[in-house]
Amino acid sequence: MKLADWIKVKGLKSKWVAAQLQVTPQTLSMYCQGRRVPTPVVMERIIRLTGALVEPNDFYDIRAIRAARDGVAASGAEGAAA
Repeated sequence: MKLADWIKVKGLKSKWVAAQLQVTPQTLSMYCQGRRVPTPVVMERIIRLTGALVEPNDFYDIRAIRAARDGVAASGAEGAAA
């Protein structure tokens, strides 16, 4: 589950969540927008706060990463065959 979704489902104020995670509201906003990945220390706080409903992999778009990887691999293979 994405952190932003968890906050919305729980009906929490971002300012309160930021305080619980010991980060600024701006930093929390960047986590929620996918513009920043939490440090391991903050990640542990997120896991504890959310009861493990939000996990480290939730901060990565695995499909996009795989697509980018496969696209690079495919173009690299074509170049090798030429």
